[in-house]
Amino acid sequence: MEELPARPPGSRSLLAALLFLLAVVWLEPAGSGLAEPDETRYAEIPREMLAAGDLLVPRLNGVPYFEKPPLLYWVNAASLRVFGETPWAARFPTRLAGLGTLLLVLSAARGIGAGGLPAAVLFLAAPMGFLFSRTNLTDGLLTFFFTAMLLAGRSAVRRREEKRPWLAMSAIFGAACAAAFLTKGLIALVLPAAIFFIWAISTGRLVATLRTLVLSPAPLVFLVLALPWFLAVERRHPGFLDFFFIREHFQRFATKAAKLSSSGARDDRIGLPCLTALERPSALEDKGAGLAGESSDESLEGIIERASKRVPALENAEVMRGVTGVYDSTPDSRANPIARSSHAGSRALHASVRRPE
Repeated sequence: MEELPARPPGSRSLLAALLFLLAVVWLEPAGSGLAEPDETRYAEIPREMLAAGDLLVPRLNGVPYFEKPPLLYWVNAASLRVFGETPWAARFPTRLAGLGTLLLVLSAARGIGAGGLPAAVLFLAAPMGFLFSRTNLTDGLLTFFFTAMLLAGRSAVRRREEKRPWLAMSAIFGAACAAAFLTKGLIALVLPAAIFFIWAISTGRLVATLRTLVLSPAPLVFLVLALPWFLAVERRHPGFLDFFFIREHFQRFATKAAKLSSSGARDDRIGLPCLTALERPSALEDKGAGLAGESSDESLEGIIERASKRVPALENAEVMRGVTGVYDSTPDSRANPIARSSHAGSRALHASVRRPE
């Protein structure tokens, strides 16, 4: 019988390809910047957290921003504090998450008898794997915790079946669930739950899976890690839980009133009145435009508030100020390389509504 080679054929080429892909992921070309709007947003929010000394409430342009949980903001804030306010520092946590996902994929592939190197190269060479491992998005962290959650849960179930210690792995599963939840919200639990349900049904492990992952330390670990932030924010901003769970997770997909993208309002009933006010300073005094009030000195906030009464989807002036980016920039923030493009947009908006002298 022919003996298998000590190394799989092509392992050196695969290793070289993996190292090349890692280098491309981690190197930051000179003069590179963050992409609008998502990367800049996920760098500006932690920058404002550090500037305000408040790590509890995410703020964008000074306005509370509750569309996403805070984990990415926290790790980005730590990176900015250690490495400085640069694009590389803003992308460092997601690069670490991408590296962690790669190591999990490599280990898992070896564990089931498949080639670890081919799996790792395939993950990093795939468009989404490469993108999530390099860009400052929530998806990089979510992919890492999602992968850790699936592998830890599967390991816990199998360990219990084999009469091996499993409680620690169940606790790791709960911690990964909490981290994923604090990264992206309920979607980070719904998708893994569906995967585990299909896996458990197809392998005849439904009861064992429920006992190991539900009637176990996992839910307690999840609540201890995930619950405090939500309760603290609800205490400071009553109504937050309703906004985050009901509006952002259910009404956002089920009703037209809540269909606002993370980068702004896409409904013409919202966009046109606001853009009219921003692009035509005369609209501030034009009663025929239907936005200006009785006083010609009415502020932009007042106009947005008046528009919000006409358009149900605009709940209040603060939310719309956050969407449009209208705020008073400070000299320090304008000098920041991360926030420069965001603040430049804000200054342009201010200039567009400035009254002629």
